[in-house]
Amino acid sequence: GTTAIINAGGLMLSAGQLTDTDFFNGNVNLVDASNGIYVSTGADLTASNGALTLMAPYISFAGNAVSSGSIALIGAADAQIVFDSDMDAYVGITVSEGSSQGTAVSVTSDAFFDSAPVASGGKTYLIAAGQGANLGSIFLGGVAADRVEFVEGDVVLYAGGDVTATPKTFVSGGALQGLGAATGGNDVTIGAANVSAGSINAIAADDMIVNDATFVSGNARFEAGDNLTVNTSVTTGGDYTIRADEWFGSVVFNPAEGGDINIEDTDGGLAIGNVAATDDLRITAENGGLTIVGGAVVATGGSIFLTTTGGFPGSGNQLRLDNNVTEVGQDDQVVLTSSGDIVQNAGSVVTTASLSANAVTGIDLDQANMIGAFASLQNSGVGYVSAR
Repeated sequence: GTTAIINAGGLMLSAGQLTDTDFFNGNVNLVDASNGIYVSTGADLTASNGALTLMAPYISFAGNAVSSGSIALIGAADAQIVFDSDMDAYVGITVSEGSSQGTAVSVTSDAFFDSAPVASGGKTYLIAAGQGANLGSIFLGGVAADRVEFVEGDVVLYAGGDVTATPKTFVSGGALQGLGAATGGNDVTIGAANVSAGSINAIAADDMIVNDATFVSGNARFEAGDNLTVNTSVTTGGDYTIRADEWFGSVVFNPAEGGDINIEDTDGGLAIGNVAATDDLRITAENGGLTIVGGAVVATGGSIFLTTTGGFPGSGNQLRLDNNVTEVGQDDQVVLTSSGDIVQNAGSVVTTASLSANAVTGIDLDQANMIGAFASLQNSGVGYVSAR
C-alpha cells in the first residue's frame, strides 16, 4: 500500500520458494515463483544494514528503495543469489528460468532508489530474463517532469534474453557478465531517469530505447543485441558508449557528454558523420566497413580512433573517408586501423600531432591532409601505400 513502511537490516521479498536446507546452508536459491510483487507509490522499503532484493516473474515498483548496500529487482521465475559476507552486496546473480511476462520489471516515474555510494560498491540492479519470445523486458517509465531517481551508486539495467534450459549468469565474482550468445525479444525501455552520483550500464538482448531525458553524473553505456534508439539526447558527465547492430533516433550519436564517445557497430558496416567528442572519439565497425560521410567527425580535446575489425581482407571491411576527420586538441592523434584497406575519397585528415594508419590490403590517403608532427603508414599485407 501507499503507506507501507518496512525497515530491516537486510530485506528480501520474493514470490519464489526457498528450502530450509538452502537457507541454513546460506544458499539463496529461489524457485517456482509464479506471482508478482507490487510496490505502490509512497511505500518505503529500507535495508539499513544489508542488501535490498526483490525477485518475482513480475515486479511493479513505484515506491522508495533504500539500502546501506546494493539493491536488486530480479524479474524471473527461478534465481540463485550469492551475497558477500556482509550480506550487502551481490557476488553472484544467476537466473535458471526466466519470466512468463512480457514486461518482467516495470518501474514508474514515482520510483526512488538510494544504494550505498559508488566508493562503497553500491549498485542498483534491474535484471530480467524471459522464457519465450518477447518475454522478460524492462520498462523504466519516468517522464521529463518526473524522472526515476537513482540517488547514490551505479545503475545496471539488464534484460538478458530467453532463459529456460541453460541458466544465465548476470553477476559472477561481483562482476557484471556480458550478453554472450543471448537470444530473445528482451527489450529495455528507458523513460526519463536521473543518476545523481554514479554511472549507468544498460544492456538488452534485443532492442534498447531511450525515450526521454536521461541525466548521468558518471559514464553512460547502452548495449543492444539488435536496435538502439535514442530519441532524446543523453547527458553524461563522463564517457558515452553505445554498442548495437542498428541505430535509430536523431541524437543517437550526439550526446551531451563530458568525456569520450565510443561507438561500436556489430552488424557488418556503418556510415556515419557529424559526430563531435569533447575528449577521445572511437568508432569501430565489427565484421564490416566504416564510412565517414555526411559530415565531419571531430575530437576537440582528445584523439580519434577509427577501426574496422574481423572478416577477411576484401570482404567489405574497408575504412573509407568521404569527409573530414579533425582532431583539434593538444598533442593528440588520429589512428586509422582497418582489417581491409583504407581509402580517402574526399575531405581532410587534420591532427595537431600524429597520424597512424594501419591496414592489410592498402592505404590511399591522397587528399589535402594536415599533419602536425609525423605520420606512420603501415600495410601488413599485399597492397599499396599512397599518401600526401
